Amino acid sequence: MTHRSTADLGSLWAHMSAARWFSGKGRGGRLIALTALSPVITEPSVRHVIATVGYPEGPDEYYQLLLSAASKDDEDVLLVDSEGAWRDATNDPDALLAWARAILSGAVDPTARGAEGHWSIDTYRPVDGSRVRTARRFGGEQSNTSIELDDTLIIKLFRRLEPGENLDIVRHRGLNEAGVTSVATVHAAMHATVGVPGHHVASAEHPTTCPSDITLALTTDLAMVVERLPHPRDGWQYFCDRARDLDDAGDDARLIGAGLAAIHRALADFSTPTTVSGTRIADAMSARLHRACHRVPDLIELQPALVQIFDPLRAMSVPVQPVHGDFHLGQTLLTDDGWRIIDFEGEPLKTAQERRQPDSRWKDVAGMVRSLSYATSATPDPHSTESQQWYRCARAAFLDGYGAATGRERNILAAYEADKAIYETVYEKLNRPEWIDVPLTALHELIG
Repeated sequence: MTHRSTADLGSLWAHMSAARWFSGKGRGGRLIALTALSPVITEPSVRHVIATVGYPEGPDEYYQLLLSAASKDDEDVLLVDSEGAWRDATNDPDALLAWARAILSGAVDPTARGAEGHWSIDTYRPVDGSRVRTARRFGGEQSNTSIELDDTLIIKLFRRLEPGENLDIVRHRGLNEAGVTSVATVHAAMHATVGVPGHHVASAEHPTTCPSDITLALTTDLAMVVERLPHPRDGWQYFCDRARDLDDAGDDARLIGAGLAAIHRALADFSTPTTVSGTRIADAMSARLHRACHRVPDLIELQPALVQIFDPLRAMSVPVQPVHGDFHLGQTLLTDDGWRIIDFEGEPLKTAQERRQPDSRWKDVAGMVRSLSYATSATPDPHSTESQQWYRCARAAFLDGYGAATGRERNILAAYEADKAIYETVYEKLNRPEWIDVPLTALHELIG
């Protein structure tokens, strides 16, 4: 299963391109090739498959599929090839459980090799996989796929694969070693080196694989095993419920702010203190705004005023460090042990290089402020005096828990709030058009 044409991949492509985790929507992408790694287990057969997607503009992208053997007559078959029929293994509980047990128990060759590449498993905290009784896919919308194992563990299957170490693994391991208690514990990680096709141009003239023998070695992370936090409540839903009933959420927001501050202190210790020209940051924000205007025409009339929000940065040198990168209420969980922060990969629509760059800690603060604003959408009238008062109180409590901003830092925060809302308009346009008024309203308010 490698370097195939798109002619017989219609069902698989329809499945992929409609998935929440597929970030190439609206770009004219085509499925160029599939490359299968050697099976993790053979009975039932489960294998990791790398799908290469090409675009008319920009580099190829690589997406991970987890497929299990099926009967050709099954309704959920996504692919039929010379090796049989295949379905989405995350919808196949029996195959999923066998796969999870094998990984956790080390019942597989930890450096299994196949013709197209190999995968390996690093275990940091051993787990007895034979004790796992259930494996089920988490049903919420995610940019990756989480597999819940009983009530104790989660296997996070990374969907869009990029060269190098996955930031979620790197950040979690570092914070674990630093003793930070507001994040989950990592037990293991799965990696791969696989040969994938070289760059292709997907277009009407080239609807299938381009005739090329170029193969690239993609070294990447496939999955991580983390503890399942006890009785977790989704932070986004929790705050929406509070907002809907206009219940005070200040204490919870304050604790989240304090947890983020602890993470930032630990992340700062991992790197050398440095600063970035505020002009460079303002230029980057302005450039992102310019690109966003092409995708969201509603932004065009706001562009001059938004640039003025970025301009105060030009007189500064801005301290930067490793950050969460995509912080919002959906990245928080209320557990029996308090609030926890999850998912350190960064913004899904940004490149790996962009997400690995250090940034201002106020980027994360702005992300949560924007998310608290989103929570008011759960109220009957998000623009009512009562709803806005709820938001202002939650925002103030979060900032109090994090640590008050100075005058210069307030300017930095405002710029990052605007930048985040601009990003949100593009995201909503591509994924949830009915939500686009939320970030657009925020931008109007920031402009005043």
